[in-house]
Amino acid sequence: MAKVTITIEGNEEEIRGTLERLLTPPATAAPTEGETAGESEAPAAPAEGWTPEEIEAIWEQITPHSRRILAEIAKRPQGYPFEDLQKVLGLAGLPVAGRLSSVGFAERRVAPQKRSSGAKLVTRDYRARTYTMQPEVAEVIRSLAQSGTDGE
Repeated sequence: MAKVTITIEGNEEEIRGTLERLLTPPATAAPTEGETAGESEAPAAPAEGWTPEEIEAIWEQITPHSRRILAEIAKRPQGYPFEDLQKVLGLAGLPVAGRLSSVGFAERRVAPQKRSSGAKLVTRDYRARTYTMQPEVAEVIRSLAQSGTDGE
């Protein structure tokens, strides 16, 4: 039997990103023109967008800490660097990821068909080390946060 030993070194966020990439099945599509195998671009926006009602239902189900993180990311939806977000929140990478996990659970409860197709309110790009959010989602999140329903 073959034995494989892998050593992964780095900070918590780098280790988490590496593990997720190792455990994620490779895409079956061949690289497009100008792209080489192994390159990663920011994920494309899901074909099926989130409705304001779905976003609000998710917002109601997540923790106040998760709401605060979403509201902060919504301020810079085109790309919020991991390090900047951690500084603003006063949290390390793992606590941010842990608090965002309630968002994933709520997405699956509210719209399992979207979540299973890859649609997410927040997307992590490990190569660019940024969180991104669709502008329409960010607008709804900002509105919910400003209306005082952010739980804080």
